[in-house]
Amino acid sequence: PPTPQSRQLAASLSQHLGCGICQQLLNSLWEDLRRPTATNLRSKISEGCPRLVKEHLLRQGWTAFSGAPCDGGGKIAADGAAWCFIQDTMSEVIR
Repeated sequence: PPTPQSRQLAASLSQHLGCGICQQLLNSLWEDLRRPTATNLRSKISEGCPRLVKEHLLRQGWTAFSGAPCDGGGKIAADGAAWCFIQDTMSEVIR
């Protein structure tokens, strides 16, 4: 079950990584549209963020990491660790 610490970390990650996740999601959606127009992008976004993130980012190996992959480029979260949102091309999800 969620703890106060895990809720604080989730809120911190959302605050620090949210823009990068959103930007990558929009890039992925734009590439996948048959006719990339602002109207079609708005229509796709209306499907909801959780579904779109799962379909367009997590299945492509994108995930939040902490530690060595983020050294020098990560955002410090509530747990004191540097976190970043990167694509792991060796992920089991992609294979």
